[in-house]
Amino acid sequence: MLHSENIQTCRSCGLPGKGIYCSRCGQAYKIKRITLPGLLHDVFHFFTHLDKGFGYTIKQLVTSPGIMQRQYIDGERSKHQKPFSMFFICVTIAALIRYWVYAALLKYYDSGNPSEAIFFLEYMVIMQVVLLPLNILITYLFFFNSKYNYAEIGVFLLYTISFFLLVASCVSLLKFIWPDLDTA
Repeated sequence: MLHSENIQTCRSCGLPGKGIYCSRCGQAYKIKRITLPGLLHDVFHFFTHLDKGFGYTIKQLVTSPGIMQRQYIDGERSKHQKPFSMFFICVTIAALIRYWVYAALLKYYDSGNPSEAIFFLEYMVIMQVVLLPLNILITYLFFFNSKYNYAEIGVFLLYTISFFLLVASCVSLLKFIWPDLDTA
């Protein structure tokens, strides 16, 4: 029989248990606050592993964006794509789609700007990564009195920018496929 003083409840799936990790979903029972060194570790982790929750995270960003981000910060992390991983995947997808659209416009329709196609291929990802700390700082300053620290604001912003980059990419692709489509 389990002793009640050692039983903990998993923040992701709600299963009571004891030990360090949940036996159902594998998430740690003890959740630490998100810190800048922790986010930097996520950057390194992105280049070495790809998590399984990309589709689930996209679905949650579409159906309940603020709730998903708060749940991630509050400790429900096992089901979601990590923020930096999500950001790098989305910014890369956005850059590739925009490059392909501009390249196709140049090749097949003899319209578009060649320098824009080159920009999206070579510099868009780098520009988004370089501007990220500044974007987080500005957002943090606007929400200074909130209960969230700089790194937690960064998580909100990483997911938000990722989602908007995917939406913008889909719009660009749709406008290329259906040029008469009015998105205004």
